[in-house]
Amino acid sequence: KAGLILDYKTTTDAYPSNWLRTAMKLGADIQASFYLRAMQTIKPGINWKFVFVVQEVEAPFAISFVGADPSLVELGDRKIDYAIPKFAECLKTGFWPAYDTRINWAGPPAYSVAEWDSRAFARLPSGEAE
Repeated sequence: KAGLILDYKTTTDAYPSNWLRTAMKLGADIQASFYLRAMQTIKPGINWKFVFVVQEVEAPFAISFVGADPSLVELGDRKIDYAIPKFAECLKTGFWPAYDTRINWAGPPAYSVAEWDSRAFARLPSGEAE
């Protein structure tokens, strides 16, 4: 047996890789993992799949379907398996870790540099090197 979990999301950019970059910051992997765990508990014996239905909020209201592949779900599982005992420990000890108080120097992410370089390279006259 197979089962499908659909989760509808709205966005300004439904292009799958762009949306996923944003969604991962919001815990899409954790959400998919929790939903799958819940459905496997409620209805065991079914091969559940999780798919985000992503639609843009402006015309022409483009839509994409972004399925949670096993590696995304496995990452969510690892985060959950870490967080549950950590949360219990914090409740027990009353100690809640916070951000580092040192200055954290921020460099550009590799994808930002690569995106800029590809745009800059595209503007060079044919055959010319930097």
